[in-house]
Amino acid sequence: MPRKKLLICLQFVLGKKLNKQLDVVFLDGKTMKRLNRDYHNVDQITDVLAFPYEGDYLGEVFVCSDVAKKQSAKRRLSFTSELVLYAVHGTLHLLGYDDRDKIKAKKMREKEVQVLAKAGLQTDRLETMDV
Repeated sequence: MPRKKLLICLQFVLGKKLNKQLDVVFLDGKTMKRLNRDYHNVDQITDVLAFPYEGDYLGEVFVCSDVAKKQSAKRRLSFTSELVLYAVHGTLHLLGYDDRDKIKAKKMREKEVQVLAKAGLQTDRLETMDV
């Protein structure tokens, strides 16, 4: 796992909330599909799920390594970039970012690009956005 790059990005995202606990869990596709079905009633695999908590525990982010592997090859990006992107995306959701409409999604993707750049990682999140 890309521990060093992941930590750089998550520290940047969390900023002053570094005192909060955050768990990032990497899963295979089968397990991710089961979680998505059990918690969201969606019987399909997904890239990332985020579960918020309260108090000093920000939440849990579940990242699907199988989806990251497939998407990184398809998009010709590094596997590390894709894994870290999903962890950052889930963490941003826990911090209140939303991507349900185009304006909010663009803001979230801009933040993702900025965060990944802090660790020297690239993503095509803005280029692949539906306009």
